[in-house]
Amino acid sequence: MTTNKKTTSKASLAPTPNGPATAAEARPAADGQRIKQKRLERGWSVRHLAAHSGLAISTISKIENNKMVPTVEVFSKLLAALQTNPGDWFFEADAENAKPFVKLVRAGSQVGIEHPAVHRDILLGGAEHGNIVIMRQVYRPHAPELQQMGHAGNELIYVIRGGLEISIRGRKKLVLNPGDSLHFSSSLPHRYEAAGDEECEALMVWWKQD
Repeated sequence: MTTNKKTTSKASLAPTPNGPATAAEARPAADGQRIKQKRLERGWSVRHLAAHSGLAISTISKIENNKMVPTVEVFSKLLAALQTNPGDWFFEADAENAKPFVKLVRAGSQVGIEHPAVHRDILLGGAEHGNIVIMRQVYRPHAPELQQMGHAGNELIYVIRGGLEISIRGRKKLVLNPGDSLHFSSSLPHRYEAAGDEECEALMVWWKQD
């Protein structure tokens, strides 16, 4: 009679999601491929890297084939064996992911959001752009008053034409004129409205730090 014994490793098994990989899951996979690439650039076999890193051949093979996510200790041993600085490693990864692009959006083709008090055109936003939203906003005079709201992140508003009145809870009301800008923490409840009898056009940038 034989018994199966469970063995543990210093590296944990990678998740096997049914759907598309998330950014957190995709990064270990990319690291495994790059470790293999660095090894091959040196002309090393898996056995050679194992000898230099002190890791088992099977562990390295699983990492390179995205079947195992290395712990910090294991990852450090691999980088040391490959004579690669951790800072350089992650800088190179970011540079590889920053693919150059050019995207033209013609006037009137942006995604618009309509409200009795304000019209918004989304110039940049969505999951593919990360934690940043840029909108062109046109505030209508004598419109229904918007509710003061606070949310995570930072906000910058730049007035293009007209006057913009900004109410921030606990602060004096401010009026911004063309060319004026205001940067503040979005967590402070705030409200925008047109100042005077004319429309106000402004550019709003919102971003959230990780």
